[in-house]
Amino acid sequence: MSKKGLRGLATGLFIATSVLGYMYFFQTTQAETDKKEETMPEIQLSSEEMMAILEEQGFIILEEQQYNSLLEKTATEEEVERIEATVTIEQGMSSTDVALALEEAEIISDHHEFITFVEEQNASSQIRRGEYLLHNEMSFEEIIEIIT
Repeated sequence: MSKKGLRGLATGLFIATSVLGYMYFFQTTQAETDKKEETMPEIQLSSEEMMAILEEQGFIILEEQQYNSLLEKTATEEEVERIEATVTIEQGMSSTDVALALEEAEIISDHHEFITFVEEQNASSQIRRGEYLLHNEMSFEEIIEIIT
């Protein structure tokens, strides 16, 4: 290829690149033009109309006071299912064994706390053997009163 042919090829590539670059950066496409011309119609809905539409779609509408009171109730109330169990205390069981049996029956949540409470009340030697019907809503005092 001669020098003139190479220069002609380079000039052609330069011009083609310039034209394509100009078209890419400075010309808007038809879609962009259509977007600019197309505007969304402004719809005015009243509060009642908006609530009706939302309720039709399955949403529940609450006033702010109702919402806040529901939040407070769920924060303060822990819904705990009442669990009743028969706990058997046998001859020779220590207060630790009793606490573990109560925890296993889901009457208490932490056997360490129960053991500490029993020791504070000096009730570990007063625990009697037998079968006791207890539930998880009982306080430590109520449990001790029943099993001693």
